[in-house]
Amino acid sequence: MLGDARSVALAARLAQGRAALSPTGPDILTAALSWRRALAHAEALGKRPEVEAVVADTALAAARTLHRAGDMQGSGATLEAAWTLLGEDGHDRLKGQLARVLTDRAIAQANRARERMETPAADLRRAVALNPHLLRAQLNLGVALHILGAQMRWSGSLAGAVRSWQEAADRLTAALVHFPGDPELTALRDLVRRDLALVHSELEQGRIGGLPE
Repeated sequence: MLGDARSVALAARLAQGRAALSPTGPDILTAALSWRRALAHAEALGKRPEVEAVVADTALAAARTLHRAGDMQGSGATLEAAWTLLGEDGHDRLKGQLARVLTDRAIAQANRARERMETPAADLRRAVALNPHLLRAQLNLGVALHILGAQMRWSGSLAGAVRSWQEAADRLTAALVHFPGDPELTALRDLVRRDLALVHSELEQGRIGGLPE
């Protein structure tokens, strides 16, 4: 009887999680709580792998719908909520879509507020870590770090510019391992290297922000 009751409760929690993710007004906190309780029932029933797969598929379907509707925040939050509850197999199911959402979210944020590039850069770093074969993530991470370095340079932090541009050069070089000869990655890496050489020269000359002291 207890097993039957748990099975009913499990099905109810999964249904509650699906219902909470309405594309017109997703309640991600409710969905996450429902998934957590469903997984607790699944653990007791010896069905955790199967239920993790259901949770991952539910999150993916909802996230894709939100992504298509342009709701990057909701799409990302849905995937992140599932990610925190799932194991390696669930992560494998989610990581491709999560990388795409993080990339699109970062681009949208950067276009809205170019003066604040730290958050987009962080999203893009994670997107690249999740899927190094996603060219848009690799290229836009290089762009974000290049812009961030330029902002630091002209605000007076040559050391900060060096850090950002060195990271950009290193990451673009690593990206070219996955995309050999890609013209955009190559051109951006060459630009970053030129800027990096210039700022090293300015540091040697005792300059700050590209201007003589």
